Amino acid sequence: MKRILLIIASFALTAGIVTAQEKVFIKDYFYQASENDSKVSSRQKALIEVKTQILEEIGTYIESYVNYTVESDTKDVSKSFFGKEIKQITAGRLEVKVLEENWNGVEYYVKAQVVVDPDEILEQLHRTIENRRASVVIDSLNLLLSSQQSQISVQSS
Repeated sequence: MKRILLIIASFALTAGIVTAQEKVFIKDYFYQASENDSKVSSRQKALIEVKTQILEEIGTYIESYVNYTVESDTKDVSKSFFGKEIKQITAGRLEVKVLEENWNGVEYYVKAQVVVDPDEILEQLHRTIENRRASVVIDSLNLLLSSQQSQISVQSS
């Protein structure tokens, strides 16, 4: 638990010292349409793929921006946890602006951009970690309470 608090403190310190500006991510994607694809379905699939690529790049950027180290005996907070949380947080806030798109009947081209504020994502990540820590404490207290109630009912019988 001490190490989790240390990690959280390092996040707060990192976020406080480094004030990043918004970062722009631009990606493009060519979707090869199949026989069953229309212009609309090709556009949807191309947008999904370009969003996925942007999301992966954002996750990589934020992870390197944080430059964290994870040490935990309980493995409650791990590198994969951070990666998943960063992707979930950014996915929820992903506002894609289509810069360019083209359909030639066979291939759909889309170029899109996303503007991300790394500090905002770190703040949300910090809140997620705090909520997770609070949840662990609540679960421990509920387990202790349940144990105590079992002992009381055994002693009452």
